[in-house]
Amino acid sequence: MLTHVILTATDGELKSEVFVFGGDVQVVIGRSAGCSLRLLDPTASRRHCLIDAGGEVVWVRDLGSLNGTYVNGQRVGGRTADVDDTHAEQPLRELHDGDQLKVGARTFWVRLVDETPPEGKAHSVRQEPCMAGA
Repeated sequence: MLTHVILTATDGELKSEVFVFGGDVQVVIGRSAGCSLRLLDPTASRRHCLIDAGGEVVWVRDLGSLNGTYVNGQRVGGRTADVDDTHAEQPLRELHDGDQLKVGARTFWVRLVDETPPEGKAHSVRQEPCMAGA
């Protein structure tokens, strides 16, 4: 069964906002206007991380951001300040229901559900990767 992802912002300009996506999709989070979920956060990269909800398992991958992506306080990837490795393959990290995802200075509570979430105050996100440079 395909998993639906619900991200609830816990701080910043998006605090309490809820974002829903699911099915066999990839969502890019970052500052770029072309990203699926856009952050107005100077510590986030233009293309910061990718969430892949392609089936029963949901993955996150940093896209070579300077400040890294964190799951439950553990760094998933990102480049180091003294090395330009923006095009290096970054590690994947599986996301679980209840995880905390940090992108730049913004934190999201992750919910994974097997059924389509009810309509309401949640925002749908564009479900294709953005094309802007990192």
